[in-house]
Amino acid sequence: MRICIYLCVYVCVCARVCMYACMYICYASVRICIYLCVRVRAHVHAYVYVYLCMRMCMYMCACGGVYLCMHVFVCACVCVVLLVY
Repeated sequence: MRICIYLCVYVCVCARVCMYACMYICYASVRICIYLCVRVRAHVHAYVYVYLCMRMCMYMCACGGVYLCMHVFVCACVCVVLLVY
């Protein structure tokens, strides 16, 4: 029983870590993008870099969100099973 509780806590903590990792990746992507745009400010394709960077960030967060939801779902299932049995 105690092992199951520890497992549930571990999964929930993992979900939170994944969420923070996703946020950090998005923040880093935007920072890199801003840096690139400042460096190539005079370049004609600066707006293309901004667009591509924002798209990359969006897709990363979407993938991270799906992964996070899967963790939370597993955690909820484990907790319900622990309460029932």
